[in-house]
Amino acid sequence: MKKVFLISLFLLAALAVMPVNAQSEEVGTLTINITGFQNDHGFAMVALFNSEDGFAGKEKAFRDAKVKVKDKKATCEFKDIPKGTYAVRLYHDENANGKLDKNFIGFPKEAYGVSNNAKNKMGPPKYDNAKFTIERPKIIDIKVD
Repeated sequence: MKKVFLISLFLLAALAVMPVNAQSEEVGTLTINITGFQNDHGFAMVALFNSEDGFAGKEKAFRDAKVKVKDKKATCEFKDIPKGTYAVRLYHDENANGKLDKNFIGFPKEAYGVSNNAKNKMGPPKYDNAKFTIERPKIIDIKVD
């Protein structure tokens, strides 16, 4: 009987410690409200970055999503985002070809946007101008141009 009691006590102690050790990083939800679309054609292609590395391209995005444009607006939601610093880049893939179309000089032919509605006079917006912090559920607004 004493052995059963000791085993039960050990199991209770182990269970009491488990939640502390088993806790995952605190997470939040990021909701992105996108406005400024000229039409409802195609999709909004959204990329979420958790570092400056690869901010210019989707291939290094922390998460990405493809959302339908409706009534010249779109909403994208990323769930279970760990606390931290992030930035968003997106574009309106009007012809649904999966890429940001550019003119012969290399300027975008399709509308695009960046978190904080960051702009840059020469070249694409910089991560430092677009970054924001997630500490709890967050809603941001981005207007495409």
